[in-house]
Amino acid sequence: MRRSHDALVAANPGECPNCGELKRPHHVCGACGHYDAREVVASVKASDVDEDAA
Repeated sequence: MRRSHDALVAANPGECPNCGELKRPHHVCGACGHYDAREVVASVKASDVDEDAA
């Protein structure tokens, strides 16, 4: 009974307004890198990678 308040709670994911993927509230979207309708983390696209450089 001492630790009855330490139970895990279910996450409340929301939909990203940019790409539609589920994300945690108040966090950057892991799929597109957007937060609050602006791009925070630049995403690398397949066309940006030079395959001959490897």
